[in-house]
Amino acid sequence: MSIDVATSIARILKQEGVEWVSTFPVCRVNNALGREGVPMIMMRDDRYAVALADAYSRVTGGERIGVCTVQGGVKVLVSGAGAGF
Repeated sequence: MSIDVATSIARILKQEGVEWVSTFPVCRVNNALGREGVPMIMMRDDRYAVALADAYSRVTGGERIGVCTVQGGVKVLVSGAGAGF
C-alpha cells in the first residue's frame, strides 16, 4: 500500500493530537487534512497562518506549534516567523 506525502503528514498530525491547523487555500495538504478529520483555519497566506499559530501559542502557553512551507511561501513566511521571536 502506498500513500502520498500529504496524507502521511495529515495522519501524523492527527496521531500527535493536533487540535487544528492554520493553513491557506492553496496548501497541498488541505484535502488530506480534511479526509483525516483535522480541523483547519484558513488564512490568506503563509504570513498570516504563522502569525495565528504564534498568537495561539503565546495565549495558551503552548509549545506545540510547527510551521512548514515550500517554494514561494518561504518569502512571506519569514516575516511571520521573525515576529515569533
